[in-house]
Amino acid sequence: MIGKIIPLILGIYLVIGSLNSCSDDPIKPCDTCKTPCDTCSPCDTCDTTKPTPTDTTSHSFIWTAYSIPGESNLTGAYVVNDTEIFVIGSYLHRFDGILWNKIEVKEEGTGRQFLFPDYTMFGLSPSDLWMVRGGIVKHYIGD
Repeated sequence: MIGKIIPLILGIYLVIGSLNSCSDDPIKPCDTCKTPCDTCSPCDTCDTTKPTPTDTTSHSFIWTAYSIPGESNLTGAYVVNDTEIFVIGSYLHRFDGILWNKIEVKEEGTGRQFLFPDYTMFGLSPSDLWMVRGGIVKHYIGD
């Protein structure tokens, strides 16, 4: 009796499975995730609502090293664009796209040149730069 039941169950399983199977060639299936889903049969299971993950760990960066004579400890930068950059170290420097130029900053009231050791810098515009160290804040209003 068991010898007759197993082939019967296997036959029913094959018939039910063929009703739900795709008619596409199983050897060369349609890859609907690379081509529009309407080019293949309706039984494709491509979920087009999920974005294809992109590789965000591989980037090709090109670094350019600049040196500023007399500076060995740059501590801050404000980048306006590729031809206008401000950096701070012992002095305030501005890059004009070709050369680094030292900007002499005078103390208000005394007229002495101010040095910026260990200051960090941020800017709101090329003529509105802020330098900070500990509890000291310096505001540069340039031209």
